[in-house]
Amino acid sequence: MGSPQIQGYKIEAEIGSGAAGIVYLASRDNGSHCALKVFSSMSSNPGLMLDRIGRVFKAEAQGAIVPIISHGLEARPAWVAMELLADRGEDRETVTARTLQASLTQYLQSDLTWPFLQNLALALAKLHSANVAHGNLKPGNIFLGQDGLPLLADFASGLMPGVHRPNYSDALLYAPPEQLRSPDGYQGEDGYRWDVYAFGVLAYRLLTGVFPRADKLFQWLCPSPGENQRFDIDADHEGIAAGLEQQNKVLWVHEAANEKEEVFRKVIDSCLELDPWRRPFNMREVAEKFGVLEGEFSQKEERNRLEILKKEAERKSWYFSNRFAIASGVALVFSLVWGGTQFLRVK
Repeated sequence: MGSPQIQGYKIEAEIGSGAAGIVYLASRDNGSHCALKVFSSMSSNPGLMLDRIGRVFKAEAQGAIVPIISHGLEARPAWVAMELLADRGEDRETVTARTLQASLTQYLQSDLTWPFLQNLALALAKLHSANVAHGNLKPGNIFLGQDGLPLLADFASGLMPGVHRPNYSDALLYAPPEQLRSPDGYQGEDGYRWDVYAFGVLAYRLLTGVFPRADKLFQWLCPSPGENQRFDIDADHEGIAAGLEQQNKVLWVHEAANEKEEVFRKVIDSCLELDPWRRPFNMREVAEKFGVLEGEFSQKEERNRLEILKKEAERKSWYFSNRFAIASGVALVFSLVWGGTQFLRVK
């Protein structure tokens, strides 16, 4: 089957595909390039996506998402044109999307991990402030902007209400049991807590290199770092949900590196609760907790820094005082000796 015809866009190559559709490299009438995603009618809900995109623009929360140039979500096939966040190969034909999935090894257990997670929490919080739950979080749907900050894509897609044929996606490995069993809950407020859980799974994986639950199975199901998703798998939603519920409590595979990480881990633990009512309500709460903790530790570090400076100043003061006292003592002794010598000479 040939490429679809979308007015105003010339499709040049297929650069990716997912559970809901295919992404093409396309050129516009003005000669610029973009990423054009064309959706499968059976595996997507264009009306839901149209509503959520409208909410994002109404709330002026576009800074949290991959910039949308235009869309035809009421057309058939439905499509969305987005800014091309990708690197072109030397042959100009190879196009690699700048996603967390493509750069996963850089963010796994590195100095970049915590700052990235805090920025991701802020991006999701901004989306939730616009009354939009993502519902489809995974490394391949998190893009890296020019400044390295995360930008979200493919929200209100994947395992959603109104999707007649949900295909397998590694987003299922980040989904909580209640979403896997009842995706219709997205229409209410359930989707916010789904995102909280998915964020917890992703955070745990980036910090440890493993999934918090069902790791052996999920490592086999998920694409390797830098690779795209696998398509040779049937989506067993109930089986995945049941596997998650076999392990109620999440254990960390190694000790926290410091006190700060230990406290931040408690927030992630709350995100990973199987009972949705025990999780934070949305990512705004999570981002606020991170912000408060970051502020407290910054103040503590500043107090420690000032205490060190104070002790250093006291040490220097003591040192110079002692030097002065010693010098004064030496001068006194010298003057006494010299005076005594002069006295003997006079005699």
